[in-house]
Amino acid sequence: MNIWHNLRHGRLLVTMFAALALATVACSDDGDEPTSPTQAPAASATESTAGTGSTDSVAPLAVAVAEGDLGTFLADADGKALYIFTRDVPDTSNCSGECLATWPPLLLMDGQSVEADPAAAGAFDSIDTPSGLQVTYNGAPLYYFAADAAAGDTNGHLVGNVWFLARPESASTAYVGVRDTFIVGPTGMTLYLFANDTEGVSNCSGECLENWPALTVPEGLDPTAVAAAAGALDVVTRDDGVLHVTYNGFPLYYFVGDSLPGETNGDGVGGVWTIAMP
Repeated sequence: MNIWHNLRHGRLLVTMFAALALATVACSDDGDEPTSPTQAPAASATESTAGTGSTDSVAPLAVAVAEGDLGTFLADADGKALYIFTRDVPDTSNCSGECLATWPPLLLMDGQSVEADPAAAGAFDSIDTPSGLQVTYNGAPLYYFAADAAAGDTNGHLVGNVWFLARPESASTAYVGVRDTFIVGPTGMTLYLFANDTEGVSNCSGECLENWPALTVPEGLDPTAVAAAAGALDVVTRDDGVLHVTYNGFPLYYFVGDSLPGETNGDGVGGVWTIAMP
């Protein structure tokens, strides 16, 4: 009996001493920082503050200059091509409803800026639209094409003869632009004049027209030009009903021998073809 009594008495003493030790440790930590393992660590200076109301942490929207079979064009950071719509006017988008479903706009988040490739030397800005802040380049709103599935796809170029790749050298809402010292079409390709034409009349047809495609516009679209192309734009109706753009009264043409923007392989051909100058 004495043995069992002593054992029970010993266990009670051990329990009391253990409780006293824990209480002492707890009281000694009153002035220290909490050390609970469930407490979240303080955010570091490099962590994002998105969602806290601060816009300082919003990364810039990157715009690149990509290169493909059709030459150089503006693209997003993932290489997705960007386009212009020649039915827009400077700083105004005329794409809405179903148009926007096919041609989603390039948008900025609140407080976000554009960080562009130095090769895109034009002016970036943004406009307020029902979709949000849409990025513009030289006043031209920028869009994606929904049918472009992968980086480098350019399926939207020439759609309806009003959608074109956004060229870093000449993109604008104008149908006729200027690159270096010569006139270009909305494709960014060089435009030419034919010496055998007369004012308001095209004398290029058949095989000639196959080699020298006319600069045309869809019905209902009045061609416009950038300020640097100071000549007068108009249209003449060809025999097939196509509206052929004229510059100072003379029809404008592309050359099939030019495969990339900036090329001028048609200049001087046959002694009758010359680059259209502003």
